Amino acid sequence: MQVLAKRTMAITFVTLLALVWLFGRGNAGRSLAFGFLKPFSSAWTAVQRRFSRPASTLVPGSLPSSPRKVRELEARLHLLELKLARVDGIVEENRQLREVATLPRRREWRMVIADVAVRDPVTWNRGFLINRGSRHGIVPGAAVLTHSAVIGKIYACSASNAVVRLVGADGCELSVTPEGTAANGILRGTKERRWRHPAPSIIDFLPKSLEMTRGQRILTSGLGGTIPEGLLVGRVAGKSGMADTKLIDGAYLQVRVEPATDLSRIRVVVVACPMGYPSQPGSLHAGTPHERPSESR
Repeated sequence: MQVLAKRTMAITFVTLLALVWLFGRGNAGRSLAFGFLKPFSSAWTAVQRRFSRPASTLVPGSLPSSPRKVRELEARLHLLELKLARVDGIVEENRQLREVATLPRRREWRMVIADVAVRDPVTWNRGFLINRGSRHGIVPGAAVLTHSAVIGKIYACSASNAVVRLVGADGCELSVTPEGTAANGILRGTKERRWRHPAPSIIDFLPKSLEMTRGQRILTSGLGGTIPEGLLVGRVAGKSGMADTKLIDGAYLQVRVEPATDLSRIRVVVVACPMGYPSQPGSLHAGTPHERPSESR
C-alpha cells in the first residue's frame, strides 16, 4: 500500500508540472493552471497562518499579562513550596520515629524519646538542644542515639532541656572498640571546623600493631557503665581501601572515624539512661512498647 501511495503522489506531481508547462504560456493556460493549483495553495496558506500565531494561542489558557497577576502567581507558588517543605519535614520525623520504635530493648537502660528543640545553623555539626531534661530521667553523660547509632552524649541538662554534644565535637569522648577485635580506645571529637559536613572523630590509644581497614565498624565498649555496649558509633575513614591511621610517638595507633549516620536532618533522638535512676514521666522502660511522651514540650 505504501509503494502504491508513493507512485500515485509522484504521478500527480509530474502531471501538475506538465500542465503548468503546457498551458502556462497564454492567458487561458495561466487561468487553467491557477485554478488547478488554487486548492493546494489555499491549504498551504492556512497551515502557515495556523502555526504563525502567538504561542499563547497554541496552549490551554493564556500567559498573565499584568505585573499584578504575575506577583499573585509567584506568591501562590512560594506558599505551595512552604507547605511542601512542611510535609517533607513531617514525613522525615515519622520515618525517624518508626526507626526509634525498632531499637532493641535493653533491660539495664531506660530509653527516653526527645525532639530536637534548638539547633544553631553555625554549630549544627557540634551539638543541639533537646526538649527533655532531668525530670524525664536524663543525666549528663548518657548516650544519644538515632538511626540505631550513637551520635553523641548529654553534656548538661536542666529540668526540661538537655544539651547534646555530638561525637565530632571537641570535648565529646567515648570508650570504643573496633569490631572484630579485643582492643579498646578513646574516641574523641576534633577541633576541625566544618560548616557543610559533620566533624570527624579520632580514636587514640589503640595498640600500634592493630590492623585496621577502611569502613570497619566502631562500637561502644560499655566500659564505665554509663553507655550500653555494642552500639555503632562510626566507621573507619580512609581512601582507596586504606584506613586513615597514624602512629603517635611510636607508642599507640590513632584512627580517624567518620559518623555512622547523617547528622544534618536529625529531628528525633533517643537518650539511653541507666535504670538506676528513678523513673520519670516521659521515659520509656525496657520491656514495654516504645511510646512518644504525650506531655507538652
